[in-house]
Amino acid sequence: MNVYAAGPLAVAKLTIPASGSAPNKELTVHHPTVAGTYPLVVIQHGFILRSTAYDAIAERMASHGYVVVAPQMYAPSFIGAPSTDVEAEAAETLYTWLLANIDARLPVTVDTTSFGVAGHSRGGKVAWMVRKGGFTEIDAIAGIDPVDSGGGLLSNETRVADAPFTFSLPTLIIGTGLGTQRVAGQQCAPDGDNHLEFWDAAQSPAWHVIAPDYGHLDMVDCGILCATCVSGPDDKFVLTTAGLLISFFDEALKGRVGGYAGLSATAPITLTTESK
Repeated sequence: MNVYAAGPLAVAKLTIPASGSAPNKELTVHHPTVAGTYPLVVIQHGFILRSTAYDAIAERMASHGYVVVAPQMYAPSFIGAPSTDVEAEAAETLYTWLLANIDARLPVTVDTTSFGVAGHSRGGKVAWMVRKGGFTEIDAIAGIDPVDSGGGLLSNETRVADAPFTFSLPTLIIGTGLGTQRVAGQQCAPDGDNHLEFWDAAQSPAWHVIAPDYGHLDMVDCGILCATCVSGPDDKFVLTTAGLLISFFDEALKGRVGGYAGLSATAPITLTTESK
């Protein structure tokens, strides 16, 4: 099976609007149209990004047999974004709601006993904050160029990867080689706050995959905002990221032997890998 190609299943996209009750977040859901039972994966968006920026990744994952939920955690604006502590609290409420309710909202069966979370950039930090806070229902976790930012010069937000994690679960950390390069003096994945810190903190079993020729926003559809980070030569990292997540979650959630071993075996771009 080639995880970097489209899967065999047709996919539908569903939007569940925010309501006055929990989870009170708009949800973009990609799911197979073929009847069956599929693991649940949440994609936490990065700082001020739209959840739909991950549509290509979510659609590709769904075609390989996943229900993928991308919540919009807050309005994508530089003004008014919550702290990561507040966002993590909201994410935990969301996860609890999803595990209890998402199956009834879809025409396929959701295996809520197989629950994975993938977070990009700040969303990676949020995902680990939820797990570190004691939400043990997460069965596998993936960081997509995760960033453990303190929130800027005027903030001092809680760090999550400043010490080894005290828990162990299947972990994938995807990093970029260009994330530390500066645009207008700023780094999108700053030195000392990026995927390397999450890798150092992770406990076995864990896998670390780096795309040396690509940047922090090269896996998402972010329009003009993408110009705020150094970019790679093409858009191949989008579906490469999807393939890495599929391969990882196939073994972590579905029990398919060889998923971890195949993380970079047939990737369309150059990757470096290590494990522990």
